[in-house]
Amino acid sequence: MRRAASSTGRFHVAAALLLALWVLVPVAHAVSPGLRIAVFEAEAGVGVDALARSAAQAGVRAEPGAVRVGGQPGRVHWIHVQADLPSLDNGDRHWVLVLPRLPINELTLHRRGPAGWTSETRRFYAPTPDEPPIATSFSFRLPHDLSGPQELWLSVSSEIVTTLEPRLVLESVHAEADRQLALLLMAVYAGVLVLGLSGLALCIALRDGAYLSFVAFVAASLPLMLAVNGHLFALPLWGALGAWGLRGLCVVGFLAGAAALLLARDLAGLRATRPRMHRMLGLAATVHALLAVVYLVLPVQWAPMAFPLAWAAWGAMGGLCLWTSVRAWRDGRPLARPVTLVWMLVLGGIVLRALMSGGVLEPGVWTLYGFQLALGGSAFLFSIALADRVMEFRFQRERIREAKERSEGHLHVEQVRRQFTERLQDELRESSLGDMQWRAFHRLLDAVGRLVPNRGALVVANDYHGFDLLIPDPIQAKARYTDLIAKRGQTFRAVARSRLPMQVKIDDWAEAEGGGMFAVIPLQVARPGWGAVLVERGDEEPFQPEELQRIAEFTVLATNATDEAIAAIELKRRAELDPLTGAYNRRAMDHLLALRTSEAHVQRKPLSVLFVDLDHFKQVNDRHGHGAGDDCLRAVADAIRARLGPEDLFGRFGGEEFVVVLPGKPAEQARALGERLRQAVADLRVQAEGAVLQLTVSIGVAARLPRESQPQAIVERADKALYAAKRSGRNQVQVASAPGGEGAAMGSPYL
Repeated sequence: MRRAASSTGRFHVAAALLLALWVLVPVAHAVSPGLRIAVFEAEAGVGVDALARSAAQAGVRAEPGAVRVGGQPGRVHWIHVQADLPSLDNGDRHWVLVLPRLPINELTLHRRGPAGWTSETRRFYAPTPDEPPIATSFSFRLPHDLSGPQELWLSVSSEIVTTLEPRLVLESVHAEADRQLALLLMAVYAGVLVLGLSGLALCIALRDGAYLSFVAFVAASLPLMLAVNGHLFALPLWGALGAWGLRGLCVVGFLAGAAALLLARDLAGLRATRPRMHRMLGLAATVHALLAVVYLVLPVQWAPMAFPLAWAAWGAMGGLCLWTSVRAWRDGRPLARPVTLVWMLVLGGIVLRALMSGGVLEPGVWTLYGFQLALGGSAFLFSIALADRVMEFRFQRERIREAKERSEGHLHVEQVRRQFTERLQDELRESSLGDMQWRAFHRLLDAVGRLVPNRGALVVANDYHGFDLLIPDPIQAKARYTDLIAKRGQTFRAVARSRLPMQVKIDDWAEAEGGGMFAVIPLQVARPGWGAVLVERGDEEPFQPEELQRIAEFTVLATNATDEAIAAIELKRRAELDPLTGAYNRRAMDHLLALRTSEAHVQRKPLSVLFVDLDHFKQVNDRHGHGAGDDCLRAVADAIRARLGPEDLFGRFGGEEFVVVLPGKPAEQARALGERLRQAVADLRVQAEGAVLQLTVSIGVAARLPRESQPQAIVERADKALYAAKRSGRNQVQVASAPGGEGAAMGSPYL
């Protein structure tokens, strides 16, 4: 609405300027001698002398004013002009007889008497070479120093009725008025031509049907303006159209009418809103084009009768264009109101010209040139109206570009989201519990940096799954952000606990740094812990709401994936652990033992297995109860676990039997560790129902042989070594001596 109002304002200003220009059209107001005029009709070939004698016999008196002539093919109208010319004493040496330039076939000036003469014949449809290119009237220069009573005879041959009012003016006055009016007409012609060329360029660039109709309207209106003034027939090629006379003038007018109907239709935008009216205007334009063809082949004697039909068709055209614009106005179309004023202007010019041609109005500046100026002004005003379509096209292109940018932005976001999700899942799948949070949030900061322009970011958290985090991006900013959290951590903690993404401006938090604008995206951390993603920009670069939403969305993706991965690991660990002792259960140990054995075989490294069994454990359960037995199992498991390395595996095989897997340790190291484990258990004291229980264990040790890639044989040897320790008196360590052997006491060589 604002653009439409702006265009309407420009339109009204332009219309006002045009009206002011037309009011200032130069008109010669010089005092001319009083003329008395009489008109006679005669057959072609009648001389001036014979006509004068007939006029004297008939007693016809000449009267001042205009006369109507023409309209009868084959007959000539004579205008008798009587004037009393004063002497010229102001430097001018000639009087000029001036008549308006109307569609007259032939016009000749005669003077009777011994000093009589006949001027060169003037023709509207065939201008003579001595006439200026942009002649604004028919002018006849009288002999110099002509003064006193004068009688002049004008012979007029015209296919249509024409109203003429001869005027005598000084040559200098006529030359100045003719020059000014010619300059004005040339400016109008040039302006319309420039508008047509610019419209053609825009039509090619925009491929808009309304601009094509505008170019057609200008291309037809310019020849019509030239033809109405008689200037078209002085141009090369176009001069051939003068052979058709009045019919050629009508042809140009019908083509202009067809173009005007098409322009009115396209400016009103009827194709979508009023398709029936759209088709009707197209049909009317076709009828005008067909009338142009008909008038080209029309017999010359029918031209006077067909001329009123041409004016009626032009008037109907103007009325249709006006009606179309009014309907568009009622439909709320942009610029329909000012376009309606333009069509009223064109229709007014048509009516003025038609009334003058019919003899109702006398020739004058407005009746002669109002129609042409209306066409030229309408072309100018229509170009302003269509300029709004350029703006609309520009806004449409901007909307398309914005939509494309939004689409590309969404596509980029989706691509980053997909890559982020895939890589995050892959990294979490391969990460350990302690490394998982760092990998997830490092990947999050990388994705945020690709989506939201920033000068730095970090993830800060307290007690997030048992870890405190400060992950900066870039890594070189760690000291800087550590200082930030130390000084402004309370502010970020308060925002994080609000659970709402927001931006916070921090002023001068480092000696060498200025302030900054921080987007604060809270992490879902159970109290009393807290956490947030912080994204930094300059203090004059606030974050947009969609940017905060985007960071929050990726933060939720990262935290959800991390929480799920940690939960999966915890669930898996609980499924793998013995609930009583916290050691791996039998199923988990079978899997881990097979995996470590295969790795040791591939890497050609040693591996040892220890079977640990509590001595006389059944007696503990029988004498002190199963609760005391559970306490003993837990105490033994804790003692063994405390003496194992980070790579060692510890599990409960069932009952009171445990297994220890020692990757990278040969038999001697395994036997030494087994002895330490045995001693640790022997040193235990377990309270049970007021009694203090002392426990011992028997341990069997077996080492992987060079060609063994599966654990079954190793387990069998360790099991046999355990039974060997049992049979040898318990509370000792036995090492399997050879495949198939029972084992040897501690200190026996491992073969």
